[in-house]
Amino acid sequence: MRCPKCQEENPSDARFCTQCGAGIEIPCANCGAANAPRNKFCQHCGQPLASVPAWSGRFASPTDYTPAALARKIRAARPAVERERKQVTVLFTDVSGFTSLSEQLDPEEVQRLMQRCFDLMLEAVHRYEGTVSQFLGDGLLALFGAPIAHEDHAQRAMLAALDIEKALARYRDELRQNKATEFRVRSGLNSGLVVVGTISDSLYMEYTAVGDTVNLAARMVNVAGPGQIVISEQTHQAVGHYFVTRPLGPQTVKGKAIPVAAFEVLQAREFRTRIDVELERGFSPLVGRQKELALLRERFAEAKSGRGQIVFVIGEPGVGKSRLLFEFRRSLEGESFSWLTGRCISFGSQMPYLPVVDILKRFLQIEEADAESAVIQKCEQKVSGLGEELRPAIPYLKGLLSVNPGDDTVAKMDARVRRMKTFEALRALTLKLAGTRPLVLVLEDLHWMDKASEEVLLYLTDSIAASQVLMILTHRPGYQNPFGDRTYAARQALNRLSDAESIRLAEGMLGTTNFPAELREIITSKAEGNPFFVEEVIKSLLELGALQRHNGHYVATRPVSDIHVPDTIQDVIAARIDRLEESAKQALQLAAVIGREFTVSLLGRISDLKDQLGKLLQDLKVLELIYERSLFPELAYMFKHALTQDVAYNTLLIQRRKDLHRLVAMAIEELYAERLAEFYEMLAYHYEKGEVWDKALGFLVKAGQKALQGYANQDALAYFDRALAVSKQLKRPVEPAALEAIYRGKGLAHFLMSQHRTAAAAYQQLLIVAEKNRDRASQMEAVYQTGMSYFWSHDFEQALSWAERARSLALEANDQTMLASSKRLFAFVYCCIGRVTEAIALTDEALKLSRETGNTFLEADTLTWQALNHNFQGNFDLALRCLDQGATLGKSNHFLVLFLWMSWMKGLFQGGKGEFDRSLASLQDALQWSQRFQDQIWRCRILNTLGWIYSELYNFDHAVRYNQIGLDASRTIGDPEIIRNAGINLGDCALRQGDLD
Repeated sequence: MRCPKCQEENPSDARFCTQCGAGIEIPCANCGAANAPRNKFCQHCGQPLASVPAWSGRFASPTDYTPAALARKIRAARPAVERERKQVTVLFTDVSGFTSLSEQLDPEEVQRLMQRCFDLMLEAVHRYEGTVSQFLGDGLLALFGAPIAHEDHAQRAMLAALDIEKALARYRDELRQNKATEFRVRSGLNSGLVVVGTISDSLYMEYTAVGDTVNLAARMVNVAGPGQIVISEQTHQAVGHYFVTRPLGPQTVKGKAIPVAAFEVLQAREFRTRIDVELERGFSPLVGRQKELALLRERFAEAKSGRGQIVFVIGEPGVGKSRLLFEFRRSLEGESFSWLTGRCISFGSQMPYLPVVDILKRFLQIEEADAESAVIQKCEQKVSGLGEELRPAIPYLKGLLSVNPGDDTVAKMDARVRRMKTFEALRALTLKLAGTRPLVLVLEDLHWMDKASEEVLLYLTDSIAASQVLMILTHRPGYQNPFGDRTYAARQALNRLSDAESIRLAEGMLGTTNFPAELREIITSKAEGNPFFVEEVIKSLLELGALQRHNGHYVATRPVSDIHVPDTIQDVIAARIDRLEESAKQALQLAAVIGREFTVSLLGRISDLKDQLGKLLQDLKVLELIYERSLFPELAYMFKHALTQDVAYNTLLIQRRKDLHRLVAMAIEELYAERLAEFYEMLAYHYEKGEVWDKALGFLVKAGQKALQGYANQDALAYFDRALAVSKQLKRPVEPAALEAIYRGKGLAHFLMSQHRTAAAAYQQLLIVAEKNRDRASQMEAVYQTGMSYFWSHDFEQALSWAERARSLALEANDQTMLASSKRLFAFVYCCIGRVTEAIALTDEALKLSRETGNTFLEADTLTWQALNHNFQGNFDLALRCLDQGATLGKSNHFLVLFLWMSWMKGLFQGGKGEFDRSLASLQDALQWSQRFQDQIWRCRILNTLGWIYSELYNFDHAVRYNQIGLDASRTIGDPEIIRNAGINLGDCALRQGDLD
C-alpha cells in the first residue's frame, strides 16, 4: 500500500505510513468509518467511497495544514489528553456541486477551485481551535474539544460551520463574475464522547468514538440540504441558548431504529454569551431597582427614535451598577440593537484609550492570541464591511490598536492631527453602527478612566444627539464629571436598599421567606442595604453551615450569638476566600494579580495548576466569586466584583505578589510577542510591581512614547516620571539612550501642555545627558527646544541666548536644517520685540535653507511665520500671499496641523484690512479646527481675536463674551500672553462703553 505523501510502500493493513506518519485510509463520508485504500465501498455501511483527489497530497499530513501556533498547543496538550475520554463536537462539512462543475471546467481549474474551498474551510476550523481529522473527497471531518480541550467545544464547532458557510458564499459570489458556479456547502454536527489514543509528532490523533458520536454527525449531513447546517439534539442541548435554530422534527436515519431529532442552525444569537445564560440562572432576584430600570428603558426608547441619550449611573461599590446594566440588557430581549462594553481598571488611569480599545477589540472580535496580521485583517474586513465610506477610518483605528496603520502618511503624522483623525474615525464608526439600529455604548468605572479616553467620550457625547446611540456611563460617587450638563443626559444615583428590600433579596436568594428572625437582624445590620454585601453574607452563612435548609425553610444550626459575621464586606469576602481549598484559593490569587479580567491562557501560563485549572475555575464560578466574561474570541473570566479582586490580591504576601507580577509580565511577553506594542502599559505595570527595574524602565519609556503618539500628554508625562523614578532603582548606570528618551519625552509633553518653563528645564536635562554621551544630534535638539520653550513662555532674553547656542552647534555640525530652525527662532523673538525688519530677513534665510534641504514642513511652517512678520508691518496682502503658499504646501503634504494656525492668521490679517465679515468666517473656521484638535491654547488665542473683531464692529456684548471665555480658559492653562491680551480687550470694551470703573 503506497503512501500518498511520501510514496513509501506500507503493509496492506497499515493505517498510517511507517515513514512519514501520513494517514493512508479512506474515510466514509456516510458513517465516518476508516477504510483501506483499495476499498470501493465502505466495509461498515456499504455506501460507495468517495475517491481521494490527486491534489489532496498537500493535505496528507496535519503538519502541512495546521498553523504553527495551533500545532504548538496540540503538542503541549498531548500528555493531558492521550488515552482519556473527551467530550467533543464532530463537524462534517461537504461541498456539493463540484461534480457538475468538473464537466464544464478544465481539471486544473477544478483542482484550483477546490483547493481554495479547502483553504477557507481549514481557516474557519482553525480559527476556533478545531482539528481536521479527515478529508472526505469534497469535504472534511473536524473535531472540537480534542486534542485541545474546550468546554465550549459545541459553540466553537457551530461558529466554525457558520464561518465556512459565509466564506464559501463570498467565494461563490466572486467566482460568479467570471464563470457559472453553484456549489454549496452543507454541514452536520453532533456532540458526544471519544476516547483519545496517541497523538504523533506529525499531529495525527487516533481516537475511538463512543456510541454514535461520529456516525450521527455524518447522518446530520445527509439530512442537511445545500446551504444548511443541521445539528443533533445532543448538540442543540449544549448550544441552543446561543444560536437561532429551527426544529426539523424527527428524522429517519440509517443505523437508528427510531427517528432522531434534528435542528437547522440559522444564525448565532447576538450578545448571547454564557454569562447571559448562566447569570440568568445564578443571579439573585433584582430588588428595589424598578424605577432605575424604567429610566433606562425610557432613554433607550428616546435613542431608538433618533434622539441620542447619555445616562450616568452612580453608586458606591457593591450597590448594583453592573447588575442593573445586566437586567436592562436582558429586558431588551426581542429588540433589535447593538451593545458594546468597555471597562476601566483600577491601575489603568495612565493607560491611554484603555476602555476605548477594549470596546474596539470586542467589536472586531480580536483574540488575545491574534498575531498583528490577524488584527489588521479583522480591522480591515469588519470596518470596510460596514460601508466603503468608513475605509478612510481604518488606518487610524489600526493605530489605536497599536498595529501598523498601513499608511506612511498616518504613521508620520503630527500627533495632534492623528488624534483628531482617530477621534473622527471613532465617531464615524459609532454613528455607522447606530445607523440601522440602536447602539448601546457602555463604559464602566469612569472613576478609573484615563484622560485620553475621557477626551474621546467628550468628543462622542457632542456627536450623538441626533443618533440612535444610548451611552451609559457608570462611576462611583466623588468622580468629577467633565461632561457638563446636556439636555439629553440624565443622572441616576443608586441608593442602598431599605431593610425590607434587603430581606426580600435574601429571601429570593434562599428561595423561601421562612428563615430565622435573628438572621434577618444580622443581614440588615451588617449589610446596611448594600446588595453585594447582602449576597456575600448569605453565601458566607451557607458555606459555614450556619444556615441549613430543613423541610422547605432555613434554620440556624447554632445559636446566633455564636455566628460571627465580619463588619465589612472586605472581611466577609476574605473569610470566604480563606475557606476555599488551597488550590482554588491559589488560582483566585493568581487571577487577581493579572487583573479584574483574565484569560485562561494567561492564567495557565503562570500557574502550576494546569491539569486542575479548568475544574478550579468552574468551582470558583459556582461559588460566584468569578464569572465567565467571554467565550470568544478566547475563554476569559472576570471577578464578580472589583472588591473581590482587591481582597484576593491583598491576601498575598508582598514578596509573593512581586514574584507573580514578574511571571505575568514574562507570560504577556511570550503570549503576545507579535503585537507587544498593545501591551506596553500592562508590561510596565507588572514589571514595576515585580521590581524588575530594567524591564520596567524600558516599557515605561515605550508606554510614554506611545502616549505621546496618541497625544495623551498627561499620561505620557506620568510614564516618563515613573521611568525616572525606576531608573534610580537600578544598581548599574542607566543607559544614556534611555535617559535621553525620558527627558525628551518629558520636554515634549510639558511643551504640548503649555508648561513651557517646565519643558525648558526638561530639555536642559536632556542636554546634560547628551553632552555626557557626546550625542551631537540630541545636543542640538535640546538646545533648540529649550530656546523654543523660553520663547513661548515670553522669556525673550533666554530665548535669544539659546538660539545663539543652537546656531553655533548647527554651524559646527554643518547641519542646515538646524541652522534654518535657529534662524527662525531668532526671527520669532525679533518679531515679538519689534525688530520686524530683521525678523523678515532671518525668516527669508530660513526659507532658503528649508528649500535647499527639502524639508517641506519646515518650509510651510516658516511661510506662516513670515506672513505674521508682514502682518506686523501692515503688509496684509503680502502676508496673505505667504499664507496661501504655506497652505498649498500643507494641503499637498497633509500638514493639517498648520491649518489651525493659518486660519487664525488669515482672520487676523483680514481684520487688519478691515474685512471683518471675512475675518469672522476665518476665525470661526479656526475655532472649529481647534475643537477638532482639542487644542485649548489656540482656542484661547482665537477667542481673544474674535473678541477684538467684535469690538471693532461695536458689538460689545459679543466682544466681552468671547474675551471673558478666552480669559477664563487662559487662566486655567496659564497662558500669560492671552491673559494680558484678553484683559486689555475687556478694558478697551469697558472704556469705549463709558464704564470707567
